[in-house]
Amino acid sequence: IKNFVENNEAEFYLTYFPNTTNISKDNPEAKMWINYFKFLKTKHNISSLNSYKYLIENSSKKTMTRSLSDDHPNCEVYKILAPFYNKAIK
Repeated sequence: IKNFVENNEAEFYLTYFPNTTNISKDNPEAKMWINYFKFLKTKHNISSLNSYKYLIENSSKKTMTRSLSDDHPNCEVYKILAPFYNKAIK
């Protein structure tokens, strides 16, 4: 996929949508993603966009889900992350 994208004169990045049930710098899941993105860069020269640190710095709460029974991100999360991605891909 990376080769296809770059052969068509576009930039290739991988990203993920961070888990919003435990927004914390101590979240083991966040550390796992940091290590995975380092691996991709080192072994495959694939760049990544990791929005988790930005989310930690800009979130109003430690948990930002729709409700106690629905752990999908709430609307505020999308408002927080949109500027991160807009700036990163310009």
